[in-house]
Amino acid sequence: MDAPSKDIHWVKKTKWLIQTLIVSVTLNIGFLITFGYFVWKDSTSITDFSDRQAAWGEGKDEFSLKNSDLLTFYSGLSYPELVTLLLNKQHVEEGYTKRDLALACLVAFHHFHLEKALGAPAQQKRMARVKTENGQKEIEIAIFPALAEFQYQAVVKFAKTEKWPLTSQGIFYEIQRTRIPRDPTLLEAFYLTPEFYSVLNLFSHSELRIDKQLLVEMVAEFDWSMLQSFFEQQKEAQDFSVSRRRFFLLDFLKKRSKIAAMLLIQTDREFAEKKLDDEDVMTLLDLTQEKSVEAEKFAKDLLISARSDMVWKKAAKKLYDFCGEPIQEPYDHRLALQKFIPEEALSKIETLPEKIVLAASPPAPIPAPEKTAKKTVKKKVHVIQQGDSLWKIAKKYKVSVEALMKINHLESEKLRVGKELEIPQ
Repeated sequence: MDAPSKDIHWVKKTKWLIQTLIVSVTLNIGFLITFGYFVWKDSTSITDFSDRQAAWGEGKDEFSLKNSDLLTFYSGLSYPELVTLLLNKQHVEEGYTKRDLALACLVAFHHFHLEKALGAPAQQKRMARVKTENGQKEIEIAIFPALAEFQYQAVVKFAKTEKWPLTSQGIFYEIQRTRIPRDPTLLEAFYLTPEFYSVLNLFSHSELRIDKQLLVEMVAEFDWSMLQSFFEQQKEAQDFSVSRRRFFLLDFLKKRSKIAAMLLIQTDREFAEKKLDDEDVMTLLDLTQEKSVEAEKFAKDLLISARSDMVWKKAAKKLYDFCGEPIQEPYDHRLALQKFIPEEALSKIETLPEKIVLAASPPAPIPAPEKTAKKTVKKKVHVIQQGDSLWKIAKKYKVSVEALMKINHLESEKLRVGKELEIPQ
C-alpha cells in the first residue's frame, strides 16, 4: 500500500513542477518580447532623430553650418530632444553654438522658464527670424548669447529635475491640453502664476468662497491673451472692487462662458436682475444649464420684474426646463405666475391685463370715446411702454409721482408694459 501511495505523490509533484516551469518560461518569453520592443522603439527613435539631424546638416563640419538652418530644424524638435542638445558646444555661426540655438527654441516653442532656471533674467538677448520646420510661417525668437558654463549646467539641471519648468503661458497651455481630473501638481503650479493669482486675488478681496478649479476652467476656455490682458490691467490699476469683478465676469459672459454665468448668478444675482440689459439677462438664462437655488431664484425674480415680454418668456421657459416640462404655447404669463410664484400670483394678476400673451406688436392705444352732444370729461390715459418709469410719466404730463400713484392705486413704483395709467386732470 505504501509503494503506490509514494508513486502517486511523486506523480503529483512532477505535474506541479512541470506546470511551474511552463508558467516561468511563458513569463520570461513575455518579458523578453516586451524588453525587445522598448529597445527597438528607443533605437528607432534615436535613429529617426539621427536621420533628421543628417537631413538638416547635422554632423557636418562647423564651417558649413548656418544658424538659420539649425533654428528651422530645432523648431520641430521635442522638449527632450532639445534638452539633449543643451550639452552640445559645437560652434555654428556668428559666435553661437548648437546649445545656444537649442535653448532659444526651448524658450520660444516650449515656453521654457529661462529666468527661473538662471535665477535672474538673461543679461543679453538677440532677436532672430526663424522659418518653422514645416515652412508655414516665419517668426521672431530670442537667442541668449554669452551664457557661462555654470549657467548652462543650471539650465540643464532645471530642465531635467523640475516637473513643470515652464513659464506662466506654458503652464496655461498645459492646463488647456490636459483633461479633468488634472495633475494636482500642475494645478498648484498654475495657482502660483502671477496671471492666475491676479484673478484669485480679485475674488478673495470680496470674501467670496469660490472654488479655484472653477476659475481655472473658466480662464482655460479662452485665449491666453485674455488672461494676460487682465493681469496687465490689474498690475497697473490694482482694482479689487466689486465693479471690477463684475466687469471681469461680464467679459467672459460675452464669450458665452457657462462658468461665468453661474458665478455671476451665485455672487451677484441682484445686480444681474436689476442692472444688466435684456440681452445680457437672456444670455445668462441661456447659459444656465443646471438647476440650483440661485438659478431658480434668478428666473423667478425675472418673472415678476418689469422687464420685457421676451425676458418673461425666457425666464418661464428656464423654470419649465428645471421641472422637466415644456413651456405652453402661446405663452400665458398668468399661468406661469400661478405655477411658479403662488405667493405672488394673486396680487400680480390684479395689476395685469385679463390675459397676457406675447404679441409681435406693442398693445394698441385705446380709442378715444365718441363725441356726444352731452359734454363729458375725457379720461386721460397713458399706455406704459418699455423703459417707462413713474418719474418719466409724471414729468411728461406735468403731474406729481404721488398724484399718479394715488389715482391709480399703486403701492409701489413697479410698472407693467402694456398697462394703462390714468393721468390726473
